[in-house]
Amino acid sequence: MPNVPRFIPPRSVYDRLCGILALIMLICVCGGQIGGQHWPQLVALNWVAAICAVTLAVLRLPNVRPIAKVFVGLAIAAAAGVLLFAPQNANQLDRALQQGTAFSTFLTTLGLVRGPVRASRLVATAAAYLFSFPAKFRTAAVTYGSQFLTILFNLGTISMMADIAKNHAEGRDSGADPKAITLAALRGTLLATAWNPIGIGYAVVLAAISGADPALLLAITFGSTLLLTALGLRVAKIQDDSIATPAEAAPVAGGGWAVIGLLAAVAGLIAATLALHWVLHISFLVAACIVLPAMSLIWPLVEPSARAGAPLNPVAAMGDASASTASEATVFLSAALISVPAALLLHSIGLENLFESPAVPQLVFILGCMLLIPLLAAVYVPHTISFVIITQVVGASSVGAAHPLSLGLALMFAWAMAISISPISAMSLIAGNSIGRSAFDVSLKINRTFTLVTLCGATILVSLLYLLE
Repeated sequence: MPNVPRFIPPRSVYDRLCGILALIMLICVCGGQIGGQHWPQLVALNWVAAICAVTLAVLRLPNVRPIAKVFVGLAIAAAAGVLLFAPQNANQLDRALQQGTAFSTFLTTLGLVRGPVRASRLVATAAAYLFSFPAKFRTAAVTYGSQFLTILFNLGTISMMADIAKNHAEGRDSGADPKAITLAALRGTLLATAWNPIGIGYAVVLAAISGADPALLLAITFGSTLLLTALGLRVAKIQDDSIATPAEAAPVAGGGWAVIGLLAAVAGLIAATLALHWVLHISFLVAACIVLPAMSLIWPLVEPSARAGAPLNPVAAMGDASASTASEATVFLSAALISVPAALLLHSIGLENLFESPAVPQLVFILGCMLLIPLLAAVYVPHTISFVIITQVVGASSVGAAHPLSLGLALMFAWAMAISISPISAMSLIAGNSIGRSAFDVSLKINRTFTLVTLCGATILVSLLYLLE
């Protein structure tokens, strides 16, 4: 049989198609959630968004990470299993698809701000300012500062801080230790995932625990993280991999104002998202899907240097954003579907009865979730799938109804520490590349004590919150 060449659409056509689908998905998610409250006919837009999300995942499949492809296979098997063996629960599959679509949309809009932020001189100046602090305060400045940089820069914070430190170390005006700076940035980025309101972990928790107030949960996770950051800094001082003994760095002109401007941008982003959540009566996740695109448009207008990373064409912008977050969007869309048969299986063995048993305090299940997710991550179980499944199952149970805040806090720290201890997490891979160590060394050697101490501190805070809730 002769070889028939496959038709591969021109790259520009492929990108444009993905951009159009991503843009329609965004418009339909927002339109369906907002308009559907007033005109029931607009609820159908949610299904249009779901079709776009699935089509986009299929188109992006050849270019995503291998783990994402595995998740797609599991999601197809999960959906087929529910439809064949438990068709009466098809409505749960429908809800999971809608939720996965919202996750996919959120991650795509998160990709919109990456271009302007990467091109921003304000962000680069603020980052350089953090390690221009005196040597004895530098690790603390980078660890705390990276938490706020991460809100905007995401995983890029680690590489950016490492690159800036290396550039300064090569100059005559600075003795900044690139390895120490990278590890401090890594830990700041990890801790930020425990409270980042514009992060996927926060979105998954709020979607699963309907009784958790977004503003109150944010205040609790933020305050708890600041306390545990201080604890982590004490531990870092006794670890060889975290000791920084650099010379004094040269001051950064305008660095203080850059940090203030960055903090104002983060505060504005969070405030706008909360305001839309309250005023429009939409989920925090959908509110973020509105605020992030607006920010990607406003930022280049305020800071001209950011214009280089901001495509003016909305289709091109959504296409680029979709490409940069394709793997994450595919994973979370798939994980939402996989969680359905997993939840049905756990409920079939009487897990809900165990949750409601007076013989076992619900605190045991809350702390169990917080420890189980990182434990699974340490043995190479993808933290995304375990986090989504456990969060969906426990969040929708009587435990989530009775103790939404303590469960939410536990799950957020479980998410952060699972990323920290996972040898296959993107953060471990990026940090390892920056310091010349394997991801295994970063997660299970360098981060081991940090993870254990943070989990011990989080256990105390979650227990206290449980007693007060």
